[in-house]
Amino acid sequence: MVNATGKRFVDEGADFRNYTYAKYGRVILEQPGQFAWQIFDQKVKHLQRDEYRIRQITKVTADTIEELAKKLDGVDAAQFVKTIAEYNAAVA
Repeated sequence: MVNATGKRFVDEGADFRNYTYAKYGRVILEQPGQFAWQIFDQKVKHLQRDEYRIRQITKVTADTIEELAKKLDGVDAAQFVKTIAEYNAAVA
């Protein structure tokens, strides 16, 4: 998840859905603009719950991180690209 500044702001690793839903909702409301984007790549798309497949949610797709950065409304695109690069380097 990234906020308007293009930075991660919470550890997404917690795994109990009912607790993370309320916790993340509260933390998102504390972020600039009170929104966040969740980022998924094709490697984890199959792990998404059904609620990610409904028409009412906002979805943005792109072939590259740079292209995605331009499509995320309200997000600092340059910082987002940097954040993703740092995250990917850390998990490699």
